[in-house]
Amino acid sequence: MADAISIIQLTATILGMGSIIIGVIFSLLAIRNNNKSRNMSLFLQYHSRAGNTAFLSDMLEINSEWNWTDVEDFWKKYGSASAFSKFISVGSYYDSMGMLLKTKNISVEYIPELMLVAIIQFWEKVEPIHKEMTVAFRRTESFENIKFLYDEIQKHDLVTKQEKLN
Repeated sequence: MADAISIIQLTATILGMGSIIIGVIFSLLAIRNNNKSRNMSLFLQYHSRAGNTAFLSDMLEINSEWNWTDVEDFWKKYGSASAFSKFISVGSYYDSMGMLLKTKNISVEYIPELMLVAIIQFWEKVEPIHKEMTVAFRRTESFENIKFLYDEIQKHDLVTKQEKLN
C-alpha cells in the first residue's frame, strides 16, 4: 500500500513538473512569435513610408540630382529649409533603418532591393562630407546608423555573391 502511495505521489510530482516545463516552453514560443510579429509590423510601417510618393521623390532627387564638392558647397546649394528638410527626411529614414538593423529588429533580407541600392547611393554621396556635417550638427554620432546600414548591406551583398558562385 505504501508503495502504491509513493508511486502515485511520484507520478503526480512528475506530471506537475512536466506541465510547468511545457507551460514555460509554450510561453517562450508565444513571446518569440509576438516579437516576430511586432518586428514585422514595425518593418511594414517603415516600408509603407518608403512607398510614399513624396518620400520617393525626395530620395530620388537627392540621389540623382544633388551634387556637391564639399560641405560648404552642400550648405550653399541645399541649406534652405525646403531642400534641407528633404535631406533630413531621407537621412532620418535611413538612420532609423540602421537602428532597427543594429538592434536586430529587422534583417537586411527584408529590405527591398531597390531600397538597398538607394541606401548605397545615399551613403556614398554623403560619406565624404559626413564628418563635417557631424561637427555642424554638434552630434558626432549623427551618421553612425546610416554607415552601419551601409556596411551591413555591403556584407550581405558579398555573402549573396559568394552563395551564387557556389
